[in-house]
Amino acid sequence: LLYVGQHSPHSQGNLTFAKVRLDPHSLDVLLDHGGDVTDALARQTISVQAWEAVRDGEMPARTYFDFVTSHLGSEPDPDSLSSRLGDATNAIAFAHPSARDALIGRLADVSRNGMDTATPGSDTQLAYASRYFKVAQSPGDIARLKRVLDGAETIPGLTIDVDMRWTLVKTIATHDGNAEPYIAAEERRDTTDFGKRFAAEARASLPTAAAKRRAWTELVTDPAAKSLKLLTFQAEGFQHWGQDHLTRSYTPGLYEALVPVWWKTLSREKAKALTAGLFPLAHGDPAVVGVADRLLANKDMAQYPTAIRLLREKRDDVVRVQRAQAVDLVGYGRGPSQVGLAS
Repeated sequence: LLYVGQHSPHSQGNLTFAKVRLDPHSLDVLLDHGGDVTDALARQTISVQAWEAVRDGEMPARTYFDFVTSHLGSEPDPDSLSSRLGDATNAIAFAHPSARDALIGRLADVSRNGMDTATPGSDTQLAYASRYFKVAQSPGDIARLKRVLDGAETIPGLTIDVDMRWTLVKTIATHDGNAEPYIAAEERRDTTDFGKRFAAEARASLPTAAAKRRAWTELVTDPAAKSLKLLTFQAEGFQHWGQDHLTRSYTPGLYEALVPVWWKTLSREKAKALTAGLFPLAHGDPAVVGVADRLLANKDMAQYPTAIRLLREKRDDVVRVQRAQAVDLVGYGRGPSQVGLAS
C-alpha cells in the first residue's frame, strides 16, 4: 500500500486527490492485514481504498462490513471509530437486500455492546451510542430506546441532549407505527424550527401506509409555501431505507409526473430537494433506472440542466448499488482474488 502525496518539510505527508485501484491480491492482503496498521491516517487510507472497491463492484459489501466491524474494538481514536461505524452502515445499502436485516442487527449488537462496555463519559462511548441509537431495530432494542427517552433507564456517563433525543424519537418512529405520542411529546419539548423539522421527518418515517400517504400529501401540496429545510427533512423520512414496500405506489407514476412540474413552478433549490429527496433510490430495483431514463428523455426537462445532472447522478447511484448488490450475492465468502471481479 502506497501513500500518494506531496512531501516537503511543511506538508507532513498530506495526501493528494487520487484514486488507487488495487488488484485482487492486494485487496486480499488489505483485508488480512489492514487492521494491523497503527498509523491513524494509514488506517483511514486503507478503509477508503476498501470502500472504493465495494462501490466499484470489486469487493462484496459484506466482506467490507466484516473487515470494518472486526477491527472496531482495536480502534483507539474516537473520531476514526465514529467514521468506521458510519462506513459499516453505508456498506449495508450495498449488500444484497436479503442480508440487510441481519447486518443491521449485527451492527446494532456491536454498537450496543461497545456503548455498554466503554468507559462512561468517554468519546468512545458516545461514538458507539450515537450509532446504536440510529441502527437499533429489534423489539428489545426499541423498547430500550423508549426507556432511555422516558428517563426510565440511564446509561452511566452518557448525556442525552436534545439532538440525541430526536435521534431516539426518529428511530423509534421508524419501527413503531404507534410512535406518535413520542413525536408529539418531543415536539412540545423542542419548539424550535429544528424541532418542527425533526418531528416532520419522524412522522414521515412511521412504517404505515397512512403515514406515508399523509406525508406525501403534505410534501406535494403547495410546496412553494413550505421551507426548503422542512421539505428536505420530510422527504428523507418518507423515503426511509427498508420501507420501500410502503412507497412503491408513489413511483414511478406520481413522482415521475410531478418532477417536471416542480422544475417549472418551484425555485431551483426546492425542485432539487423534492427531486432528490423523493427519488426512489431506496427501492434498489431495475425499475428505478427506468424512472430516471424516462425523465431524462422528457423534452420538458431539457431546459433544466441542473435537473438533468441530478437525475444522471441518481441513475448512476442506482446502477452502482445494483452492481454492488449482485457482486455481494455471488461473491460473499470468497476473497476478491477468488471472485475475479477486479480484472
